[in-house]
Amino acid sequence: MGEENHSISLIKKLLKRYIPTIYRITRFFWRKLSLKLLLVKVVIGKKIFCNSQKLMINIGGGDWYKKNWKVLDFQSEWYSHNNHFIDYYYDLTSKERMPLEDNSVDLFYSEHTLEHISDECCTYVFTEVYRTLKPGGAFRIVVPDMDLAYQRFANRDRVFFGPWMEDHNATLTEAFLILFAYPREGINEEEVKYKFKNLEKSEFFNFYSKSLRQDPKKAGQHINWFNYSKLRKMLKEVGFDCIYKSTSQGSRFPEMRGKGVDTRPSWSLHIEAIKKSANCI
Repeated sequence: MGEENHSISLIKKLLKRYIPTIYRITRFFWRKLSLKLLLVKVVIGKKIFCNSQKLMINIGGGDWYKKNWKVLDFQSEWYSHNNHFIDYYYDLTSKERMPLEDNSVDLFYSEHTLEHISDECCTYVFTEVYRTLKPGGAFRIVVPDMDLAYQRFANRDRVFFGPWMEDHNATLTEAFLILFAYPREGINEEEVKYKFKNLEKSEFFNFYSKSLRQDPKKAGQHINWFNYSKLRKMLKEVGFDCIYKSTSQGSRFPEMRGKGVDTRPSWSLHIEAIKKSANCI
């Protein structure tokens, strides 16, 4: 009985010791296999089974695939996307003409990309989107909802900011700044609270975001902010005449609903702009 108990105890110790390692190794190889299978799906889907008569483009999509859609993006030191995913190579900060013809695109979609570039670059991108969209074509924008984040910070909502606090080992104030003006050095929490209390909302956002410059080595950080009023103004200035707030999975266009889009509904702002629409509500 003693030897049997000793054997069982030894087996338990071995399992406890090696199962986590086996799990990590299995997970590593499964991810490798899953990526290869996804790449096969992407190559076949883009080259063989793309049968849409519409040109639909995800701006800043990176390693993203949705049937009949194209991706406009570029590789960098920070964003090492696989070549098979990207159809149009274009740097959103370049202020160069997009590799697209006038009035050639049916739909543009962009999710959590614009907050990584400046207002100046965003305006140029919007101008290019307007130029290349067909009349009646739509541009769907999904970005962090800073009106929502502002209110949650006012309420000191640790549940809302919890994911950023945990992922970045951040305080609640730091987590709030991460959403629109990623702290690149230590912050004075009392100063942030003071300015939050005494500055108008847009002045507060601009105070922290305007001091940040785009850094290729920190391209994944947020350096800009948006709410509906700001986006509407920017889109109208480049020519859009039909702009409205949408909801998660609430696009007027079925191609911009379903799997792969609107993936962060709880903290996102969803907006659509249509070029020269005769039926705008």
